Amino acid sequence: MRPIILTPFCLPLIHRFVWVLVILGAVSWLGFNVTNSFIQYFKFSKSTLVTVKYVTDLDFPVVTLCNFNLLRKSKLDAKTAAIMRSVFGLQGNFFVSF
Repeated sequence: MRPIILTPFCLPLIHRFVWVLVILGAVSWLGFNVTNSFIQYFKFSKSTLVTVKYVTDLDFPVVTLCNFNLLRKSKLDAKTAAIMRSVFGLQGNFFVSF
């Protein structure tokens, strides 16, 4: 079994010619797309729309802080605390004082 890199050199002349055309086509396509990408990037085109709207009356924003801590001490039962102690290798009553 020959390596895939040496495969084109073991083919007949017409197959090698087609192989070279395919490789040159792929490299040309790559070069074309890379060149177009660089041209597009270095145009530094910007599409920004800024609208200024003056408002005289603003409502104060409402902020709510919620404690989504699922492992808070007040909600932890003895069974879950024991499991957490065994998983994390903790000694003593770190979670619940019973």
